[in-house]
Amino acid sequence: MSQTGTRDQRARSGPIGVAVIGCGSIAHSHFAAWQRLVEVGAARLEIACDNDLARAEAAAARYGARAAATDLEEVVSRPEIHAIETRSARSMSSNPSL
Repeated sequence: MSQTGTRDQRARSGPIGVAVIGCGSIAHSHFAAWQRLVEVGAARLEIACDNDLARAEAAAARYGARAAATDLEEVVSRPEIHAIETRSARSMSSNPSL
């Protein structure tokens, strides 16, 4: 498939639903990058996930994620999630490569 065909398919299917796992200091620049994709309609920030719920909620509020969570298994099982970015310590995820 050509690159043009791939882009056309994405445009027709709408924005991708994104979860960011890990909301510590390194994640801020990554959230900001996803936010730029949200602004052009290419993505939706669905969930900010962290071991610390208060930190996840703060990131969700700051960057416009629709929800905050602490349960990684619940996040990856949600049908609205199409992409997951992992920005966490190894202790957050039993399998960081999902």
